[in-house]
Amino acid sequence: MKVVSRKALLLASVVALTATLFSFPTGTASASTDSENVTVFPNGYATNRGVTAAYPDRVIRFFPSVPTTTRQKFLSVATQYNAAGARLKFGPSTTTRSTNPFDVTIEVVPGPFKCGETLARGCAFVQYGHISGQRVAHSVHIQFGSQILGKPDELKTLLHETGHVFGLGHYEQRYAGGRQVMSTANFTQDKLGAGDINGVRALTRKFDNPFGSLDVVTVADGKVSVAGWAFDSNDPGKNVDVHVYVNGTYSRALFAGLPRTDVRTYLRLSTVNAGYAGEVTRGLRPGLNGVCTYAINVGAGTTNPLLGCRLIVI
Repeated sequence: MKVVSRKALLLASVVALTATLFSFPTGTASASTDSENVTVFPNGYATNRGVTAAYPDRVIRFFPSVPTTTRQKFLSVATQYNAAGARLKFGPSTTTRSTNPFDVTIEVVPGPFKCGETLARGCAFVQYGHISGQRVAHSVHIQFGSQILGKPDELKTLLHETGHVFGLGHYEQRYAGGRQVMSTANFTQDKLGAGDINGVRALTRKFDNPFGSLDVVTVADGKVSVAGWAFDSNDPGKNVDVHVYVNGTYSRALFAGLPRTDVRTYLRLSTVNAGYAGEVTRGLRPGLNGVCTYAINVGAGTTNPLLGCRLIVI
């Protein structure tokens, strides 16, 4: 008998959240690629802190300090980002910063406003983590200084700070003939640029498909047992179907509806269980076997992604 397993739970080993500030300065300035760790891409955008993907589904929640006129401007912000591939929507007001990775809380504070030690129009406080092999921006709290309210640069500031929600960094170069919203210059720009749109599309598409993990595979008495978890942010209220393949051939289907408190805590799932587990016999043969699991996509998405594979010996 041979057992092939992960030494520790995926989430216990990879989750490491760090807080980072991203400000929109009061004057024209270049992005600091050293301090912000910006990765620049040739099609007009940059990412912060090694971000490789972004959740498309985010919920905007306003503090009471955000006036009605600013909330209305966020309708334009949401429309533009949603046209680029995001799925921003609005939730109930709040008085506290959320730790839910899908939440974006918005607050207006008295100006003149500082982001850290720097005078700024706005500031995004971003929590980062790893999920399913991707580095993502999790919960985000955005503060705006009251001095921008009703000014020509208000909408640009809202658009700019919302870009950090999706992991976009400061991009100072010109692209497609103009500046991008993620530039720290051109403060009255009220539309996402071509590069901004490219960045949102590239990052959010990676989570249009479900994600998860094959955590453990064990072998006993000629039977293979598999366990892991799967989740689809396109339909967070629905459990995901998982298909098991043995030696490249379909073996059986499992249902990701078992309790996984570690996953529920990490993804802040209030009711949905995301774990799957079951025995597999079909397709096994004496000797070396390959066992893989795939999450079956729900809604938007282009593929049924591989959750993991293991080699086992019978």
